[in-house]
Amino acid sequence: MKKGAKTVYAAVAVAVALLALFVVFMYVYADSVDSRNRNYSTVSAAIPLYSSYETTERININTATLKELLSLDDMSRSNAQDIIRYRKEHGKFTSLEELKLLPSFNTAKYNALVDFLSIEDETPTVSLAPEDRVNINTADLRALTALPEISTAIAERIIRYREEYGDFISVRELLEIEGIGESLLRKIEGYITI
Repeated sequence: MKKGAKTVYAAVAVAVALLALFVVFMYVYADSVDSRNRNYSTVSAAIPLYSSYETTERININTATLKELLSLDDMSRSNAQDIIRYRKEHGKFTSLEELKLLPSFNTAKYNALVDFLSIEDETPTVSLAPEDRVNINTADLRALTALPEISTAIAERIIRYREEYGDFISVRELLEIEGIGESLLRKIEGYITI
């Protein structure tokens, strides 16, 4: 082997070693920052996904999408998924402190993110005249799916619930329907009546 080829070979070997060291560092760093109750199936799941743009406004954790949550530098995919899962299961967050209850959040993660998050309800309240509202006791599938954020699956559950238990006594009874939490109820209550 010629002297020039040995130099190129050595440079490539050093570059590969540095890349491997970087990947291991990122894995260990991500694991140490937010590893409570976590089971990684791949290395990529442990490495936080960093944003391609910076956000200057606080992100409302009660309305943010997965993509919006991931726009924060210190937000890992599991953090964002835990926030969305919590919202679906428990309704809106009433305090940022509730983040500490999530499996992927520890004190260090909470402290790194709290200044970039909010729980403000930015959804404007919409209210139709009583004669224009959808009666949830008589509405068909088409009328129910015309409501904001009511999918066909949720509309079918509303109809099944109504058939099984009778007419709704209160709009808040919709909280018994899987897929309807406090946040969604707030968005539709100005459009519905009983």
